[in-house]
Amino acid sequence: MANSNYLGAKGKSRRGKSVPSEEPMKPGYDFSVSERGKFYRANVEFHFPIYLEPDVDKFVSGLAAERKMEVQELVNHLLRADKEIIHGA
Repeated sequence: MANSNYLGAKGKSRRGKSVPSEEPMKPGYDFSVSERGKFYRANVEFHFPIYLEPDVDKFVSGLAAERKMEVQELVNHLLRADKEIIHGA
């Protein structure tokens, strides 16, 4: 079963395989006291950052300032309006 959270290229999973390196790992690292999955949280949602082109960013930032809104709030509002137009809801 494919991992829907995997962000790498398809077919390039490294789980369970050694990662090739230009230089071998230096001796002296002690992993005997390490804890596997210490920072893993299954219920955490990942949100992709969205990067706007400079002209769009300037326009949206100016519009958000005029309306006294956060840019994120305005972008979500605009996208929801487009979504309703596209789906006819």
